[in-house]
Amino acid sequence: MVIVEHTAQVMMESDKTPSRAQASNGASDGRQLLIVEDEAVIRFVLRCELEQHGFVVTEVEDGRGALEAFSRDPSCWAGAFVDFLLPDIHGDEVIEQLLELRPDLPVVLMTGDSDPSADATKGALTVLRKPFPLEQVRPLLEVMRQTAQTPTQEPCS
Repeated sequence: MVIVEHTAQVMMESDKTPSRAQASNGASDGRQLLIVEDEAVIRFVLRCELEQHGFVVTEVEDGRGALEAFSRDPSCWAGAFVDFLLPDIHGDEVIEQLLELRPDLPVVLMTGDSDPSADATKGALTVLRKPFPLEQVRPLLEVMRQTAQTPTQEPCS
């Protein structure tokens, strides 16, 4: 699957609190990932892909929500997917603050920008340019799985 159009309007109620979803097939190994993305369609598609690979996923739609969720227990996260253009804080600033709390955290920067600056990508494991095929996500998950500390049974946030 390729996310081709990510500017579609989605009509849904949403609150500012993170939502947590776990693999419905019971294949979760307890490793937890954070998605920081303001577009609901992209969050949904990415969350489904991550859950299929056994991760527990927390979604937030802005940078402040990400930092709040992450700072509760930085050690419980296996990685994060962070959009560059968020409504409150730029993604590169979010990544910088996440890495201050946990320097070994694998973080993927997602952007619709064709060529983000070197400063913007500093600290990111890689950059996924939207639209991206989900096949590009799969090898990153193995890196996150290997880097993750012992899986937790309790949700991170």
